[in-house]
Amino acid sequence: MQLKGEWFLDGRDGVAWGDVLAQRTNTQALTELVKKTLLGIDGVKSINSLSIDLDDRRAFILATLTTEFGRTDFTQSLNVLELLADDTTN
Repeated sequence: MQLKGEWFLDGRDGVAWGDVLAQRTNTQALTELVKKTLLGIDGVKSINSLSIDLDDRRAFILATLTTEFGRTDFTQSLNVLELLADDTTN
């Protein structure tokens, strides 16, 4: 959930949520962004499955990942309005 540029030690780290979440969310761009972010995490080897469901205020991300420690399920619910508000302040 970290916003791009939020971590002072590496401004390239994080996700630019405002680029893909808006009134007309580009679900393909969002999916690619989530994939890129997950694969960029140390220890993540591959994404076995990924689904993203959107409603007016939330994005629900479900993924099954293969990591260096084995297979794991990842679930995250994001408040779209908060992410957009936070992303515009950076």
